[in-house]
Amino acid sequence: TEAASKPHLPLRVTARAAEGKTRLTIDRPAAPSNAEKIQVIAAITEDGLSSVVTRGENHGRTLHHVAVARTLQVLDFLSAQASTQEKVLPIGKDWGSHLKAVVWLQGVKSREVYGTASATLTR
Repeated sequence: TEAASKPHLPLRVTARAAEGKTRLTIDRPAAPSNAEKIQVIAAITEDGLSSVVTRGENHGRTLHHVAVARTLQVLDFLSAQASTQEKVLPIGKDWGSHLKAVVWLQGVKSREVYGTASATLTR
Protein backbone atom coordinates (compact mmCIF):
# COMPACT_ATOMS: atom_id res chain seq x y z
CA THR A 1 0.00 0.00 0.00
CA GLU A 2 1.00 3.61 -0.46
CA ALA A 3 0.83 4.32 3.30
CA ALA A 4 3.20 1.44 4.04
CA SER A 5 5.82 2.94 1.73
CA LYS A 6 5.87 6.26 3.62
CA PRO A 7 8.58 6.61 6.27
CA HIS A 8 7.77 6.64 9.98
CA LEU A 9 10.41 8.94 11.40
CA PRO A 10 11.71 8.45 14.96
CA LEU A 11 10.80 11.30 17.31
CA ARG A 12 11.24 11.68 21.07
CA VAL A 13 10.08 14.39 23.49
CA THR A 14 10.54 15.08 27.18
CA ALA A 15 8.63 17.82 28.98
CA ARG A 16 9.32 19.58 32.24
CA ALA A 17 7.03 22.21 33.80
CA ALA A 18 8.27 24.97 36.08
CA GLU A 19 7.29 28.56 36.86
CA GLY A 20 4.33 28.67 34.47
CA LYS A 21 6.27 27.31 31.52
CA THR A 22 6.95 23.99 29.84
CA ARG A 23 10.44 23.17 28.62
CA LEU A 24 10.34 20.67 25.76
CA THR A 25 13.39 18.73 24.62
CA ILE A 26 12.73 17.21 21.21
CA ASP A 27 15.06 14.69 19.56
CA ARG A 28 14.35 15.21 15.87
CA PRO A 29 15.34 12.96 12.97
CA ALA A 30 16.96 14.15 9.76
CA ALA A 31 14.54 14.91 6.95
CA PRO A 32 14.51 12.16 4.31
CA SER A 33 16.29 13.40 1.17
CA ASN A 34 13.30 12.74 -1.09
CA ALA A 35 10.57 14.00 1.27
CA GLU A 36 8.46 17.10 1.15
CA LYS A 37 9.13 19.90 3.65
CA ILE A 38 8.19 18.54 7.10
CA GLN A 39 7.01 20.72 10.00
CA VAL A 40 7.64 20.03 13.69
CA ILE A 41 4.41 20.85 15.57
CA ALA A 42 3.83 20.80 19.35
CA ALA A 43 0.71 20.95 21.50
CA ILE A 44 0.13 21.00 25.24
CA THR A 45 -2.98 18.97 26.05
CA GLU A 46 -5.00 18.50 29.23
CA ASP A 47 -7.04 15.49 30.34
CA GLY A 48 -9.77 15.35 32.96
CA LEU A 49 -11.80 18.39 31.90
CA SER A 50 -15.58 18.47 31.94
CA SER A 51 -18.38 20.83 31.02
CA VAL A 52 -21.99 21.02 32.15
CA VAL A 53 -24.33 21.52 29.20
CA THR A 54 -27.06 24.05 29.90
CA ARG A 55 -28.82 24.11 26.52
CA GLY A 56 -29.55 22.01 23.46
CA GLU A 57 -29.97 18.28 23.02
CA ASN A 58 -27.39 17.48 25.75
CA HIS A 59 -29.01 19.83 28.29
CA GLY A 60 -28.40 18.65 31.83
CA ARG A 61 -25.51 16.37 30.92
CA THR A 62 -21.93 16.63 32.09
CA LEU A 63 -19.47 15.94 29.27
CA HIS A 64 -15.98 14.66 30.07
CA HIS A 65 -13.04 15.55 27.82
CA VAL A 66 -9.54 14.17 27.23
CA ALA A 67 -6.61 15.56 25.24
CA VAL A 68 -8.00 19.08 25.03
CA ALA A 69 -5.43 21.18 23.14
CA ARG A 70 -4.49 24.09 25.40
CA THR A 71 -1.87 25.47 23.01
CA LEU A 72 -0.63 24.49 19.55
CA GLN A 73 2.45 25.80 17.81
CA VAL A 74 4.48 25.10 14.65
CA LEU A 75 8.05 25.02 15.96
CA ASP A 76 10.29 24.53 12.95
CA PHE A 77 11.02 22.36 9.91
CA LEU A 78 13.14 19.21 9.80
CA SER A 79 16.60 19.80 8.38
CA ALA A 80 19.08 17.47 6.66
CA GLN A 81 20.71 16.72 10.03
CA ALA A 82 19.18 15.04 13.09
CA SER A 83 19.12 17.45 16.02
CA THR A 84 17.84 18.18 19.51
CA GLN A 85 15.59 21.20 19.91
CA GLU A 86 14.72 23.01 23.12
CA LYS A 87 11.47 24.97 23.19
CA VAL A 88 9.62 26.78 25.97
CA LEU A 89 5.81 27.03 25.85
CA PRO A 90 3.63 28.89 28.38
CA ILE A 91 1.28 27.13 30.81
CA GLY A 92 -1.97 28.94 31.63
CA LYS A 93 -2.62 29.72 35.29
CA ASP A 94 -6.02 27.99 35.14
CA TRP A 95 -4.71 24.76 33.59
CA GLY A 96 -4.82 21.65 35.75
CA SER A 97 -2.15 19.09 36.50
CA HIS A 98 -3.04 16.45 33.86
CA LEU A 99 -0.91 17.97 31.09
CA LYS A 100 0.95 16.29 28.22
CA ALA A 101 3.23 17.49 25.47
CA VAL A 102 2.40 16.05 22.06
CA VAL A 103 4.80 16.56 19.14
CA TRP A 104 4.35 15.42 15.56
CA LEU A 105 6.03 15.70 12.18
CA GLN A 106 3.66 16.75 9.42
CA GLY A 107 4.17 17.25 5.69
CA VAL A 108 3.50 20.82 4.58
CA LYS A 109 1.74 19.88 1.32
CA SER A 110 0.29 16.43 1.99
CA ARG A 111 -0.51 17.08 5.71
CA GLU A 112 0.64 13.48 6.24
CA VAL A 113 1.99 12.67 9.71
CA TYR A 114 5.51 11.20 9.54
CA GLY A 115 6.09 10.64 13.27
CA THR A 116 4.62 11.32 16.72
CA ALA A 117 5.74 11.44 20.34
CA SER A 118 4.18 12.45 23.65
CA ALA A 119 5.27 12.93 27.23
CA THR A 120 3.54 13.68 30.52
CA LEU A 121 4.69 16.99 31.97
CA THR A 122 6.78 16.48 35.08
CA ARG A 123 7.05 19.22 37.66
